[in-house]
Amino acid sequence: MSDEPENLVLVYLRRLDTKVDAIKDDLQDVKVRLNRLENTLFTMRRA
Repeated sequence: MSDEPENLVLVYLRRLDTKVDAIKDDLQDVKVRLNRLENTLFTMRRA
C-alpha cells in the first residue's frame, strides 16, 4: 500500500463516471418506454 494521498481529481472523476453511467442507464430505459408508447399510439391511430 502506498503512503501517498489519493489524488482528489481522480476521486471526483470516478464519482462523475459512476453518475454518468447511471444517467446513461436511465436514458436507455426512457428510450425503451418512449418507443413502446410511440408504437402503442401508432397502433391506436391505425385502428
